[in-house]
Amino acid sequence: MAAPAKADKSDVRLKLMEVARSVGWIQATCVYAKKDLISSYLAHGVIEARLQQLAKMYDQGVAVLISKQELEKDPKCKQFWPVEYLSE
Repeated sequence: MAAPAKADKSDVRLKLMEVARSVGWIQATCVYAKKDLISSYLAHGVIEARLQQLAKMYDQGVAVLISKQELEKDPKCKQFWPVEYLSE
C-alpha cells in the first residue's frame, strides 16, 4: 500500500487564494447591494454562487462557517444570504 501523497504547497496556496477571492467577492457584493448599486436579487445570486463553489471545493460546513464569520462582521448582509448557508 502506497503512502498518501503530501499536499503540494502550491496547491494549498491556490486553495487559500480561492477562499480569499470568494470571501472578497462576497464582501464586495454585500457592500454594493447595501448601497443599492446592485439589486438584492443579483447580490443573492453572487453570494450563493461563491458559497456553492466553496462547498464544492471543501464541504457545506466550510461554506456555512464562512457565512457565519461574514455575517458576524456585517449582519445587514443577511438579507442577501441564501438560507441554506445560514447556521441558525
